[in-house]
Amino acid sequence: MEFKEICDIPFCDEKEEFFRLRCEREIKIEELRKIATVILEKSDEELTKEDLDKTEEILFVKKLPLMFGKVCEVLIKKDKILMPLSPLTEQLTHFQATIIYDLWHLGYDKKDMIFYFKDFLEQNSIRAIVNYVRANGRMIWKDISILGRVPFSNEIFYRIIKI
Repeated sequence: MEFKEICDIPFCDEKEEFFRLRCEREIKIEELRKIATVILEKSDEELTKEDLDKTEEILFVKKLPLMFGKVCEVLIKKDKILMPLSPLTEQLTHFQATIIYDLWHLGYDKKDMIFYFKDFLEQNSIRAIVNYVRANGRMIWKDISILGRVPFSNEIFYRIIKI
């Protein structure tokens, strides 16, 4: 039997609801700290307990706006979350599943993503998508800045990252 650590202990005085959400979304404190450094524009050494609280509030309550951009994978910025453009090929399903998985991992729910992935989310549950990505890995673009555009269907310009 294989065990997978999905969460660690709550940090000092972490709100119970946020700890539950963090465990549900499999966000460890180390990852929360990395997200906080981007959103709050601070170094890891400068982060306080209040900064982690604020980051959880942004992730789980306020939510940063979602936008498509020329990025290889879901990318957190100070004031928004960028999503990669999806290919119009047979890989579309895997790419969209990866984007939805990444956004779910960052605290977004189906209602937050339905505008961007209406058909896909109407046909698949979040749980099915999460299980698919866990089984098949995250499909992300290789460095698309080399091409400067989304690759054509005959170009293999993606990679799989196992979870």
